[in-house]
Amino acid sequence: MTTSFPARARVSAFTEPMRRYSIGQSVRLLSRYRNPAQKLDEVYRITGLMPALGGSFQYRLRQNSEAFERVATEESLDLVRIEEPGQGASTAQSVFRT
Repeated sequence: MTTSFPARARVSAFTEPMRRYSIGQSVRLLSRYRNPAQKLDEVYRITGLMPALGGSFQYRLRQNSEAFERVATEESLDLVRIEEPGQGASTAQSVFRT
Protein backbone atom coordinates (compact mmCIF):
# COMPACT_ATOMS: atom_id res chain seq x y z
CA MET A 1 0.00 0.00 0.00
CA THR A 2 1.28 3.45 -0.96
CA THR A 3 0.55 6.48 1.16
CA SER A 4 0.81 9.93 -0.35
CA PHE A 5 0.78 13.18 1.51
CA PRO A 6 -0.38 16.49 0.09
CA ALA A 7 2.41 18.86 -0.87
CA ARG A 8 3.11 21.56 1.67
CA ALA A 9 3.02 25.14 0.59
CA ARG A 10 6.44 26.69 0.96
CA VAL A 11 6.45 29.62 3.32
CA SER A 12 9.40 31.90 3.54
CA ALA A 13 10.98 32.11 6.96
CA PHE A 14 11.43 35.85 6.37
CA THR A 15 8.43 37.94 5.44
CA GLU A 16 8.97 41.66 5.20
CA PRO A 17 6.36 43.84 6.93
CA MET A 18 4.23 46.19 4.84
CA ARG A 19 5.31 49.78 4.31
CA ARG A 20 2.90 52.54 5.35
CA TYR A 21 3.80 54.88 2.50
CA SER A 22 4.50 54.59 -1.21
CA ILE A 23 6.23 56.66 -3.88
CA GLY A 24 4.30 59.81 -4.80
CA GLN A 25 2.45 60.24 -1.50
CA SER A 26 2.57 63.57 0.35
CA VAL A 27 3.87 63.54 3.92
CA ARG A 28 5.00 65.85 6.70
CA LEU A 29 7.93 65.36 9.02
CA LEU A 30 6.90 64.94 12.64
CA SER A 31 8.62 66.88 15.38
CA ARG A 32 10.29 65.15 18.30
CA TYR A 33 6.94 65.26 20.07
CA ARG A 34 5.16 63.44 17.21
CA ASN A 35 3.11 66.49 16.23
CA PRO A 36 2.92 67.25 12.52
CA ALA A 37 4.22 70.55 11.20
CA GLN A 38 1.36 72.93 10.51
CA LYS A 39 2.69 74.80 7.45
CA LEU A 40 1.69 73.88 3.92
CA ASP A 41 5.26 74.53 2.70
CA GLU A 42 6.55 71.72 4.90
CA VAL A 43 4.84 69.05 2.79
CA TYR A 44 7.19 66.56 1.15
CA ARG A 45 6.66 64.03 -1.62
CA ILE A 46 8.06 60.51 -1.31
CA THR A 47 10.47 59.96 -4.19
CA GLY A 48 12.02 56.64 -3.26
CA LEU A 49 11.93 53.63 -0.96
CA MET A 50 15.04 52.63 0.95
CA PRO A 51 15.96 49.56 2.99
CA ALA A 52 15.09 49.36 6.67
CA LEU A 53 17.47 50.80 9.23
CA GLY A 54 17.20 49.29 12.69
CA GLY A 55 13.80 47.79 11.96
CA SER A 56 12.31 51.02 10.53
CA PHE A 57 11.75 51.62 6.81
CA GLN A 58 13.40 54.66 5.26
CA TYR A 59 12.08 56.93 2.51
CA ARG A 60 13.60 59.54 0.22
CA LEU A 61 11.66 62.83 0.40
CA ARG A 62 11.64 65.95 -1.73
CA GLN A 63 10.08 69.36 -1.25
CA ASN A 64 9.37 71.29 -4.45
CA SER A 65 11.17 74.41 -3.23
CA GLU A 66 14.38 72.53 -2.31
CA ALA A 67 17.13 71.37 -4.65
CA PHE A 68 17.97 68.28 -2.59
CA GLU A 69 16.33 65.17 -1.15
CA ARG A 70 16.06 64.09 2.48
CA VAL A 71 15.95 60.66 4.08
CA ALA A 72 13.46 59.96 6.88
CA THR A 73 12.29 56.90 8.79
CA GLU A 74 8.68 55.73 8.67
CA GLU A 75 8.02 56.72 12.29
CA SER A 76 9.01 60.33 11.59
CA LEU A 77 6.40 60.80 8.82
CA ASP A 78 2.70 61.70 8.80
CA LEU A 79 0.49 61.22 5.74
CA VAL A 80 -1.02 64.38 4.23
CA ARG A 81 -4.14 64.58 2.10
CA ILE A 82 -3.99 67.44 -0.41
CA GLU A 83 -7.36 68.97 -1.23
CA GLU A 84 -7.89 71.39 -4.06
CA PRO A 85 -11.15 73.25 -3.53
CA GLY A 86 -12.91 74.70 -6.60
CA GLN A 87 -11.01 77.82 -7.61
CA GLY A 88 -9.14 78.54 -4.37
CA ALA A 89 -5.67 77.64 -3.22
CA SER A 90 -4.92 74.07 -2.26
CA THR A 91 -4.97 73.06 1.37
CA ALA A 92 -3.20 70.24 3.16
CA GLN A 93 -4.61 68.20 6.01
CA SER A 94 -2.76 65.67 8.11
CA VAL A 95 -4.23 62.23 8.35
CA PHE A 96 -3.47 61.34 11.96
CA ARG A 97 -2.76 57.71 12.62
CA THR A 98 -3.79 56.02 15.79
